[in-house]
Amino acid sequence: MKLKIGGKFSPSNEELLSAVKSTLADIEMSIVKSSKEFKGTKEFTAKEILNVFTDKTITVKNEAQSKELDEEKHVDIDDEDWYAFNENYGTDQEKFLVKYISRQQSKIKEQYEDFYLIRNERHFGIYSFDDGMRFEPDFVLFLIPKNSHSLSENNSLSENNNSQSKNAQDENNNSLNGNKKIQTYQLFIEPKGENLTSADNSRWKNEFLKQIEHGYEIKSIFEDERYCLFGLPLFNEKENYRDFDKKFDDILGNYMLL
Repeated sequence: MKLKIGGKFSPSNEELLSAVKSTLADIEMSIVKSSKEFKGTKEFTAKEILNVFTDKTITVKNEAQSKELDEEKHVDIDDEDWYAFNENYGTDQEKFLVKYISRQQSKIKEQYEDFYLIRNERHFGIYSFDDGMRFEPDFVLFLIPKNSHSLSENNSLSENNNSQSKNAQDENNNSLNGNKKIQTYQLFIEPKGENLTSADNSRWKNEFLKQIEHGYEIKSIFEDERYCLFGLPLFNEKENYRDFDKKFDDILGNYMLL
């Protein structure tokens, strides 16, 4: 396999890595599509956070976000109790995303009791409703409405699975139907590097994220639990900021009273 990058600029190592990963993901998608036809179920099962986000050792090469000299990316992670880990060693766009959430703190706290951003280091995956392709969103944001309980290790994360198309669940049941009080809003978030938001491997993810809030059903492990799921548009500080910011504002403003 040979990867050719055009243009007059010299890409950084991080850009080269992102390009290679995107190309390999495109190849993976082509292989899967040429095999058996799958669809992702629309039933999301709630699982205890303690059993999903387990301790994991990773190798990091990027600068810690707390030590970033660039003010646009710098966040003192130790001072942010809403970030679930003690540091963020992610890519530039992942740091921009954490910085974005940091800037939104006051707005979020006006409407929600607690909120927590958790980095998904391959802890869980969700599956496209259309063809069952696995997708591991980089972050999940939990919003806890006021007069609800706080998030703890015994609370739940909702994820679906994939199955052969003949067994796929096609009903458009939405978890907003019913009389249970919403306890947790769960937002799937995926930052993408520049020039990658329009790549084939990104477009289907973006479409899937848009589909999530329409037509899912929650299978809860506790009778009194109720969840509301959203997928946000792909996040990029330059290319897709307005779309992401508008959707985020819509969720804060339009769904807090459901």
